[in-house]
Amino acid sequence: MTAARIGIGGPVGSGKTALIEALIPVLAARGIDLAVVTNDLVTEEDAERLRRSGLIDPQRAAAVEAGACPHTAGISHQKFCRHSLLARRDVMLDPS
Repeated sequence: MTAARIGIGGPVGSGKTALIEALIPVLAARGIDLAVVTNDLVTEEDAERLRRSGLIDPQRAAAVEAGACPHTAGISHQKFCRHSLLARRDVMLDPS
């Protein structure tokens, strides 16, 4: 089964990661298997936050460091997911 992708966009500090933290328990309670791929310029801060949260298995929170405009990281996401267990999840949350 291919994962459905939910993209969550917005400016820095707008609450994308907080929204994901709110969605994880709701989706998990419905039996939906999920993973999160965060997208940042040069840090893994949001992925680390989710890993430490206890809301999701830390191996299911991955980071892509785009190194430039986050919107150019789509190819990186595709390559990462193609070679990852994340590609076999019901839902992948993707904050960009």
